[in-house]
Formats: sequence, structure tokens, C-alpha cells
Amino acid sequence: MSPAITFILQKFLFPLLPPLPPLPPLPPLPPLPPLPPLLLPLPPLPPPLPLLPPLRLLLLPPLLLLLVLSLLLFPVGLAQSTL
Repeated sequence: MSPAITFILQKFLFPLLPPLPPLPPLPPLPPLPPLPPLLLPLPPLPPPLPLLPPLRLLLLPPLLLLLVLSLLLFPVGLAQSTL
């Protein structure tokens, strides 16, 4: 609704309308049902068995291979870049 229409309604139409009757009081709320019993805590799970070796041991062979290859291929790349 545009501001002009809102202004006209507030200034001219709403004062002509009879006031609204007061609202009846709300009925009281019914009592809440009892809460369900809380779930019993589960016993702690046993620690999982390590099926894989630690991450350091998994990453070590590829890193060593990368280091050896880079040391072997470095002179080749250096020689090609100087040509």
C-alpha cells in the first residue's frame, strides 16, 4: 500500500469507524503433559581398534619417493633450463 493511501486511511477513514470492542480474556492454558522419562545413558563404547597405521606412517613412503625423484630430476631440469 502506498504511503498516500495509508495517510488518507489513517487521517479520514479510521476516525469515522466505531472503536472495536475489547477482546475477551483468553481461557487458561491446559496443564502441560508430563515429560517422557529421559533415556538412560548408554554405556561408553570401547575404543575402536586401530585398523590402519598412523597417518605419519602412511605418508612417509610417498614423501620419500617424491624427495628422491625430485633430487634425481633436479639436475635434468636445471640442465634444460640453461640451454
